[in-house]
Amino acid sequence: MRSRKEEVLEILTKNHNKFTAKELADELQIDRTNVSWYLNELTKEGMVQKIDGRPVKFQSTTVMVKKHIDFDNLIGRKDSLKSQIQKAKAAILLS
Repeated sequence: MRSRKEEVLEILTKNHNKFTAKELADELQIDRTNVSWYLNELTKEGMVQKIDGRPVKFQSTTVMVKKHIDFDNLIGRKDSLKSQIQKAKAAILLS
């Protein structure tokens, strides 16, 4: 049987989206404060990234790694898109 913390991580990993604590709480039908605690634990463990803003959102770090790998596969023959991809990566990291 999976723990609630594992369920929170599973939702973040499978959906490839950014979620608020409230959205996850609604999905799991549990109290938002409990979800916030799980998210903070997962953030400390490096499994989830906290994205500042209003409201604060969370995303699985494995999703971010996959997106990074997809960019690397996009570079093209003989690095034809290399500079464009590097600029896009920089823009994403700065946002």
